[in-house]
Amino acid sequence: RVSTYWGEGVAGAKVGVTGTSYDDWQMTDEEGYYQKDNVPVGSMYTVQPEKDLNDFNGLSTYALFVGQRFILGMEPIEITSPYQIIAGDANCSNSFTTFDLYIMQQLIIGTNDNFYDCPSWVFVSEYSSTMPADFNAYNVFPYGNMDTMMIMNDLEANYVGVKVGDILGHADPHYLAGDADDRN
Repeated sequence: RVSTYWGEGVAGAKVGVTGTSYDDWQMTDEEGYYQKDNVPVGSMYTVQPEKDLNDFNGLSTYALFVGQRFILGMEPIEITSPYQIIAGDANCSNSFTTFDLYIMQQLIIGTNDNFYDCPSWVFVSEYSSTMPADFNAYNVFPYGNMDTMMIMNDLEANYVGVKVGDILGHADPHYLAGDADDRN
């Protein structure tokens, strides 16, 4: 399953299962579930989800304010999870900095329409990642974004979907349209 930190399924994530002689992709359903049947056993496979559309989904000026307070060490009560810090990394640099807030601000005011070298969603493997209880702007990185496993029988590969820029968890994980409305 692919779900947000808040437990809501991420619809429309493309999950790839690839191996030496196997390459197949499937979209998650409305509840974030996917299932790959008939994967040949006895080989190593990489499982990795991806989703890249509507960078504006979940962005807000209030989130910028909260993010700034966090970076300044003010410990805002709205930030309770390391996944919110991962969401703040708008340039996929493995840190949450004021430059990330600047990138989000550009999207909000309409001077840019996407994140720089970063997809709109990133995924954290529940199998290969352990999030620190005492997190900061740097120690949640790097995180496992895929699973590599030998398939000998039925296995699960679950992921936490993180909408980049959605520091407060307001993004709609079911949003499947490709473009946001034009702004003027």
